[in-house]
Amino acid sequence: MSRELPVNVQVVDQFPVFELDGYTPHSGLVQADFDVQIFRDGVEQIGHAFTIAEIGTTGQYRFTFTPATTAFWLAVVSIPYNREVWGGAYDIVDESTTTLYEMVRRALGLIHENIYIDETVYDQNSQLETARVRLFSSAADVDLATDGGLPPPGGTDPQHIAAYQVITVWEGVNRYKVFKQKLEP
Repeated sequence: MSRELPVNVQVVDQFPVFELDGYTPHSGLVQADFDVQIFRDGVEQIGHAFTIAEIGTTGQYRFTFTPATTAFWLAVVSIPYNREVWGGAYDIVDESTTTLYEMVRRALGLIHENIYIDETVYDQNSQLETARVRLFSSAADVDLATDGGLPPPGGTDPQHIAAYQVITVWEGVNRYKVFKQKLEP
């Protein structure tokens, strides 16, 4: 199954690498330790830019690249160390399609599909005063998100669909007077 993404947006994905036992995570590999092939509509794209970097020392690796044209893109990462292969499939669409798609994804996020809530602030009664709610395209992106994290180019979190600021004004304990959720620019 492929992920549908807009053109000229960085794709962020992740995959594990295991020791030869097939169970223990293998840490310490660098981009040169992988063989990568990127295909556009079945044609290999020689020299297409990508990055692979380990996430901490977890044996989990982040793969990124930016498709510049609408097409079906496929990334195949071979791991010579243990003879494993990982692949990601991406259906890259134009902006007119993505505008409606983005609105639907934001609506899904607002019903709490693939969200990450952080930057929380509570009052003396442990009632939420403010928070940030970020909507992501996939559960995998939610798993990669971090508390207070930023998307590329300034940060290492996946690109989010939208971010909202939540503000609650309380009128006594367990009774809120105002609840606001504003789209961040």
